[in-house]
Formats: sequence, structure tokens, C-alpha cells
Amino acid sequence: MIATSRDIKTLLIICVLLMNPYLLSGGTEAEVDGTSKLQATIVETLISIDDPEFNAYSYETGNGTVARVYDRGGVKYFESLINESTAPHPPDDYTFRYLTGIPVVDTSKHWNIYFKHRVLNRGDVTVENCKLDGWHAYIIAPDGNLWRLYKYSTQSPETLRPGEQLIATNTYQIHNIPNYRATFYFTFNSGDSSLDSWDTGREILRFIGSNYSLPHMSLLRLKPGKVELTPPTIIDYIFNITNVRDEPIKISVDYKFAETAIWILHLWPSGYMGKTGKHEVTLKPMSTWCTRMTETFPDDKSDHAVHIYYGVIITSGEDAPPLKGEIWEDLYGVNSYLGLKDAYARLIKSGRFEVEVAFTLVPYVSPSSQDVKPYEYNVTLTIYDSNYREVIHGPLRRTLNQQIRKGYELEVYWRIPTGALNNREGKYMAQIDTWRLPTGKGGPMHLARISLPFWLTLPDITVKPEDIKIQKVPEVGVENRLLIEFSNKGRMDAENFPIEVYVDGAPLHSKNITVPAGTSVVEEFAWTPQKNTQTIEVKVDPKSMMGEADKTNNFAERKFTVGQVMGESYVEVYSTASLIIAAILMLAVTVWLIKRTVHGRRRGSGDSGLEGVDKGI
Repeated sequence: MIATSRDIKTLLIICVLLMNPYLLSGGTEAEVDGTSKLQATIVETLISIDDPEFNAYSYETGNGTVARVYDRGGVKYFESLINESTAPHPPDDYTFRYLTGIPVVDTSKHWNIYFKHRVLNRGDVTVENCKLDGWHAYIIAPDGNLWRLYKYSTQSPETLRPGEQLIATNTYQIHNIPNYRATFYFTFNSGDSSLDSWDTGREILRFIGSNYSLPHMSLLRLKPGKVELTPPTIIDYIFNITNVRDEPIKISVDYKFAETAIWILHLWPSGYMGKTGKHEVTLKPMSTWCTRMTETFPDDKSDHAVHIYYGVIITSGEDAPPLKGEIWEDLYGVNSYLGLKDAYARLIKSGRFEVEVAFTLVPYVSPSSQDVKPYEYNVTLTIYDSNYREVIHGPLRRTLNQQIRKGYELEVYWRIPTGALNNREGKYMAQIDTWRLPTGKGGPMHLARISLPFWLTLPDITVKPEDIKIQKVPEVGVENRLLIEFSNKGRMDAENFPIEVYVDGAPLHSKNITVPAGTSVVEEFAWTPQKNTQTIEVKVDPKSMMGEADKTNNFAERKFTVGQVMGESYVEVYSTASLIIAAILMLAVTVWLIKRTVHGRRRGSGDSGLEGVDKGI
């Protein structure tokens, strides 16, 4: 058996890899000197009826996976996975295209619909506070009223690392939902920032099986004036609901008069302040119930919006559908309002370790809002411990010294040396706030806040006296080799760490080393003893320029005496590379001998068999 040139090349490649454990480890997280943005995509969504395991569709029961939506180049494509019980698809557009018709689901026979989303982080920063929002699933009644599938749940991991995927799920009750058009709208969010979505509500299923007649709702503003909050300061509304069925129904009506800072209507407004309440009402057949809401809104809140909301749940009857009728109106502020989105925190390895906190300042846009003017706003950044019990760093303040025009955004990047966090590993919370500076009496007005967690992990290079060894017993004037082992006990790779070697206080060698997390490397240095006893000193990061979890273990020294052997100081030590190459060669020879022996035995047994055949002939 003769080794070919291809075999020799393969052995050489293996030798190179084994001599460089850094290559075997797959490298480390890429150093980023620039800036990054959060990027994530809902790459696939599976849709299943009454089957949370998403098995193949059963034509006998109607259970199983009925359709999927997948992403190609930023366009969502819908595809039915069943060959029957489909209806014509609605018109598509440039962002959402239908490849087939849409499945038809009999809600009198089925109870739940399940969505399983696969989300990919396409950026190079970790996405925190992840949520797959499926709140906006609506039935559109013939009168235009929206009825939300309110018996709904969602599950999603909170963290998505670069290049990784997560699975998020949504579940809705659909039993007895009437034969109206249904639309679903999904967004993948990081906090309040939407990273990917279905753009608008999409009809992906056709419900049949129930002819339940839903009540009719209306919301009327008295003295409507303009959509601006000022003037008027008196806000007056009447809500009406009519039972169009032949039998009485019981309903629960909740209402909200709330301030909000959300102008974009497809994001559900959250009430920060205001008035909430509930009514329990019985409606006779073909009767109408109404209520009036009158509120005063102060002028100093004119940067906010007002959200007037009524929600209705039918609470009587076994055939009542799991829907909540919702009707609302938003009135807009006339002042600017500085909001936040797209926030992230990450560790930057550019020489020294730094924590980068990035976010986007957004003037929330309404029909009447204004540009953000210079020197009217402050932005603060505060680093807390994981439980918000202690301020670790900050608050840091920046005054916005430039204009942000309505409809535009401003990206902000803040870098904090890990030394400001005492180089202490663990979980931290970064809190970002925006403030409007006071124009008269009083303090600044708080506008928006985002909080996000981040984890600080650092390298920890250690060197001990017993890690300093020599290749052979020292002799004065005879060159020797220092073999010094450096271990990284941290959870982050140590890259380009400076080390220095001294003999009796005089510099001998200096270089930069790289040690992957959880490993060690042995560095060799030439040394020629000049006298009977000399002290070798080793320093890691002598100028304390690198971020590290523990700097108390960065120094070691050891004395060597000519002609004396102490413990393991003088062991005939060969370099790691030499040992690996020798082991590979021995292994190759052994494999070659085994193969040759087996091959010879096979030839011998083959010849005996042929002899037997010849004799039989």
C-alpha cells in the first residue's frame, strides 16, 4: 500500500489544524468596529387545525397542517398544503403573494388553530425581549365592525443570538366563529420595535359552519372639530350597540380613555394614564344600548395622543363565538414626541472590551405633530444590576443638539468600557429614557423608555509559577527553551493579549497571544542562562489595557539554578506541535500496517477459494 500525494496533503492539513487549536475551535465571534442594526425575519409559518404537533393533514378528521407561509427575499408566499376544501385566494401584492387557494375550516367541528413561526436572526447582534405578536387577528363583520379572536396565547423565547433561529407559537380558539372574513397579522418584535411582519392583516383561511349574527357597534364623537387635541379640551363620545338577533344576549362592555404615545395604528396603543371601566348589559332582541363618555384633556399633554376605546364580549349562550368586538378612535397631539425603538446591547472587542448600547430616536408621527427641535430633549442611559437594585454606571446624559424632521429617525450609539462595570461578569440591565427639557417651572417631562438585558463575559488569562518550565537542565552559556503555559479560564476568547517575559528584571521577550475560552497554550522562548541562579518573570497585559475578569493572576515568577533539578521544572519537554506530528505519523504507520495485513489475509483466503473451484471443475 503506497501513500499518494492526496494522502500526504490530507495528513499535512490535519497536522496544521491540530497544531492550531484556535482553528479547530471555529474562531470566535467576529470583531465589529462599525455599527449594526437588529435584523430578523419570520422565514416560515406553519398553520395547523386542532393539532399542536403540526402533523400531516388528515382528510378524514380535518386536523393537521393545512398551509404555510414562507419568506423569499423579503416577500411572503402563501401555500395551501391540502388538495381539497379550498376557496379562491384574495388579491395579493408585492409583499404577500398567494400560490394557491386558501383552506376552508368548519368552525362548528373544530376548536383551535395553531401557528408555528420560525424566526432567523440575520444580524450580528443578539435580539433581546423577543415576542411574536399575534394580537391582531380579526373577523370583519359585514357592517365593518372588527371582532378580535381574543382567546389567544403566544409563546416565544426572549433571546435570539446572531445566526440562530427560534420557534414561536400562537394559538386561537375558533369554535363557532361565524362565516365572516378573517385576517391575521403577525409581527416579530424586540421590545416595542417591529423587526419583521406580514405588513397588513392577511386572509389565509375561510371560516364556515356558523351563522351567528354579531351585534352592531358604533362610536360617535360629539362636536367633532379636528383630530387635534387642542382645541377642544372637552372630549365627548357616544357608544351604541344593537342586538340584531331574535333572542336576548348578555354582553360585557369595557371602555378606556387613555393617553398614549403610539401614533402607528397597527401597534396596539397602551394606556399610560386615563379612565377605564366596565358595564354588564342584557340586550333584548333588536334593542340598542348606549353610553356617553365626556372627559377633559389638559393642554400640557398635547404631545400625547388620546385613545378612546370600547370592547364587547358576548357572555350568554353556548353558541357564542370566542370574539371581542372592538371599536376605537385616536386623537392626536400637536407637539413633537421623542420615542425609542430598535435598541440592543452587545460586547465589542476592539482592543479593549466595550459594551455598545445602540438605539433609534423616533419622533412619533401624527397628522398634527411637529419636528423635534435642537436642545429641547435629553437622552439618558443607566446601567443597573439584573434586579434594578443598584446603579452600576450612569445615568449618562446627552442633549439632542440637532433637529429630527417629522418622519425621519436618528441612530445613537453609546460605548462603555467594561472597566466602568468593574469588569464584573454577569447580567445587567441597560435603561434608555427620553426627556423633554423644561421651558418654565418644573422639571423635565419623561417621554419614553426601553430596558434591555445584556450579559458581560470576559476572558481571564492566568499564569502560575508551576506553568513556567524549561526544556532541559540549565547550564551557564548554553541556550535553553522556556515553556510557559497560559490558560484562559474565562468564557470569552482572549485575542492579541500582550505578554512580557523578564530575566532578573531585564526584558527577554514580548509578544501578543490568542487563547480561546476554556483552553490553554504553551509559548516557547529562547533563553541562555548567564549565571548560576536567575529568576524568570512573566507578565500578562502589563499595562492593563485589555478587559479581563481577574487581573490578580496575570503575574508569575520562578527561580532556576544551574545544575539542580526541582520537581517538574526540568523535564525533557518537547513542543506541542512536535508531539502532535509524531503521534499522527505513528497513527498513520499503524493504520497502514493494519490495512496491509488485512489486505494480505483477504488475498490468501481468496486464493484458497479459487483452488477449490478449480479442483471441482
